[in-house]
Amino acid sequence: MDAVEFFKEKARMCKNVRCLDCQLQGACDNFITNDDYELLVKAVEQWAKENPRETRLSKLLKQYPKAKAECIKEYYSCPAYLGYSCPSPKVRCKDCWDTPIEEEEQE
Repeated sequence: MDAVEFFKEKARMCKNVRCLDCQLQGACDNFITNDDYELLVKAVEQWAKENPRETRLSKLLKQYPKAKAECIKEYYSCPAYLGYSCPSPKVRCKDCWDTPIEEEEQE
């Protein structure tokens, strides 16, 4: 996980986990010490792994659980047909299905 991804995931974690329930109590933001950096990175990486971002495809699969992911990506062309924005005509539509929903909401 690079630094930019780390800070994005940390912000997402802080948005979704109450401070009282967080394993980083006392080792976050203003209270961090040199000894806590490794703990902080490991905790954020673990949380991100356990709580993956919702993508266009995962949202569609929640609504249609019997659908097959590989078929959707292969046979349905552009997600724009379902109302999603198209980031660029240079992006392959198959890859567009993996766009995180949260990123799209910020645009």
